[in-house]
Amino acid sequence: MTVGRTQLRGRGHDRRGSALILVLVMTLSLAGLAVSAVLLTSSSSLVQRYYDKDKDFRFLAQAALATVKATVQRDTTISVPGDTAYRVFTASSINDASGTAIPNIRVNGYAAYTGDTAGTYIPFLTVMAQAYDTMGTRSVQRLDLWSESFSRYAFLVDTFLPSGALGAGLHIRGRVHGNRNWNSASAPGTYYYDTVSVVGSAVSGTSTYTGTVAVTSAKRIQWPTSSSLSALPTLATAGSLSFAQVGTYTASESQSNGVNVSGENVSGTSARSGTRLRFRPVDVNNNGVYDASEGFFEVFDLATGMDTANLRVDPVAAATVPAVILRTNSVLLNQCGLLTTIGGRREFFPIGRFRESWVKTRVQLSTAPVVTATAADSMGRYNTTDSMPNNLAVSKILGMGIGYARCFPAGSPYLMLTERYVNASCAIDSTVLNTPYGWGATAAGCAAALQYGGQDTTFTANARRCYLWGTAGLCAGTAGVNGQVRVGSWRAFGGTNTASPPPAVLQARETPYLWPISTTYNAASRGVIYATDTLPLYVSDTLRGYATLYSRGRIVLVSDVVYDQDPVASAALCRNFLGLITDAHIKVANNALNFPRRDPGATYRFLGTPNFNLHAAAMALSTTTSTSSAANIRAHGTVAIEDSSTTAVMPTAISCNGTSTSGGCWNHTGGATMKVYHQTSAGAGTGLVRNMTRDPCQARQTNRRPPFFPLTGRYVDYKASEVDPRESDTWAEIKTYLARLRGNNRKVP
Repeated sequence: MTVGRTQLRGRGHDRRGSALILVLVMTLSLAGLAVSAVLLTSSSSLVQRYYDKDKDFRFLAQAALATVKATVQRDTTISVPGDTAYRVFTASSINDASGTAIPNIRVNGYAAYTGDTAGTYIPFLTVMAQAYDTMGTRSVQRLDLWSESFSRYAFLVDTFLPSGALGAGLHIRGRVHGNRNWNSASAPGTYYYDTVSVVGSAVSGTSTYTGTVAVTSAKRIQWPTSSSLSALPTLATAGSLSFAQVGTYTASESQSNGVNVSGENVSGTSARSGTRLRFRPVDVNNNGVYDASEGFFEVFDLATGMDTANLRVDPVAAATVPAVILRTNSVLLNQCGLLTTIGGRREFFPIGRFRESWVKTRVQLSTAPVVTATAADSMGRYNTTDSMPNNLAVSKILGMGIGYARCFPAGSPYLMLTERYVNASCAIDSTVLNTPYGWGATAAGCAAALQYGGQDTTFTANARRCYLWGTAGLCAGTAGVNGQVRVGSWRAFGGTNTASPPPAVLQARETPYLWPISTTYNAASRGVIYATDTLPLYVSDTLRGYATLYSRGRIVLVSDVVYDQDPVASAALCRNFLGLITDAHIKVANNALNFPRRDPGATYRFLGTPNFNLHAAAMALSTTTSTSSAANIRAHGTVAIEDSSTTAVMPTAISCNGTSTSGGCWNHTGGATMKVYHQTSAGAGTGLVRNMTRDPCQARQTNRRPPFFPLTGRYVDYKASEVDPRESDTWAEIKTYLARLRGNNRKVP
């Protein structure tokens, strides 16, 4: 019994140490938990401080970003270059709410245009800001802004002259902006179909708003200057689309056997040569449509001694001019006549060739208009005393109706019968001076197969002119006498043109004179055309594609300048876009194509078509504000017509939007941006009445513009993002980053 109790006591003594161990473990565990809690609390504080600091850097970078945006929008001394990242500010401080600079943190700001490479899309303005301290860049913020092009506006006027106001009956279907004041017309006033914003406090005159409003006290849009367009000449030169206009004055008139054929309207004054640009689509691949790449233009230079009346198509029209002078006018005889349709083709016969039997026979084949034998005989009547057409003959030809009685500018292929000459073997010869024959002349042995009128394909590279007389199509003159003189020449393209139209589309002789606008046939083209001189440039015809024409001299619109398809048609949205920019002004020519002209029978007739049509965003930059009549014609930065007081009217009056005019409507689809507003109609029965329509391609949603057309410097937020500081720390890295935002990875210098 004693032994058993001893053993039990021994076991109990062994268990007494476990309690101490348990207490120690519990104590250590609690200590560990306490230490962990301390560490966790400390870490949480560090993390919070880190995030607070990060938030500060992000906030300051965003504040700097707002400063960059405000600076580029409001500082008129800043012009962000198109291909260069721009430092807006460096190592700047940000102030807190009390105006005290936040210590230890500095910010940098940058701006660059991004996204667009071809110049036909409106680029984004990307602004960036860095916030950094001694440890390096800590936050980089980026904001992309929608840019705005001047081509967005249907009508933008920098200023009105004190007595200036919009013409009565003007309809403007598009965005309108006045940089100072805005003067609507007197009753019936001006009709607006989109927002009108004005820097001034009110819109004067009578206005009718349809679904829109006037916004006053708007922000002024910075007016562009020729220096702000400095990139355009470089872009044009790179694509070999740069040329200088001619404009030589000469006291000696071009004579053919003693007869003045220079085109001058007043004998004894100096003739002035000039340059004309004609837009020309060509179906290069012969697929029956004009593809986007098939836009070209051609350049025609008048010869020394010839006058710009030939380019302007400007025969004398004053009622005081005797009929004998009018019917012997060189422009009227050689560039005006009858446009017929024979065998489905249009053929043109100038007044100067109607005495020949083959011409009178040929025009009787016309289906539109129908020409009877009696009518053809009347058209060929000449005076025996001077071998010139008589008054009745000229009146008969010009009285065949609008669209049939026509004139064409010098160099037109339709003028083949008075600008292309052959020798006695009916071979084209532009060098012979003694007794050459006009194309198709029977006396030159020309077969019936070669006896047809000028067509749109009968291209003559070197145009000539002579005093045609008699019934043989013969130039007056003898050996050693200047029977034939130069009118002018088409200028060959100086770059590499890879277009090869088949003979069914274009004569091979014309291809060297096509200036390609698209990169398909002109790899270096950027769509910019530059006329380098301050001389006038005469412009006409049909555009295919995207182009911006920039001329240092005034642009004279000889006849309609239009797209190959109606720009307001839904199927043609953004198919074409033309920009016209001049350092002077853009004006519709007061000529026989746009306004009625008197024939020798004293009847006023259209020798073009009523209503002038323009498809383009037009911009005139001149800063001259003189009100003299000479300055109005030559210096003002306006988009208007040469003479708003033109009163020559047709027997049946022509009206536009209910207002009587001389030439009808000026149907302008696109936009007009001008330094100074000028009227296009001086009252009932005069000038043209504007009819403005916004090109649907001007909408912001399309994001399109004519190539490199100027931007207004106004922006709208598009999207914001944060940039990894590791790839945008230094100035070099910023430039590289912005370069990657440009199409085709264009490098920023």
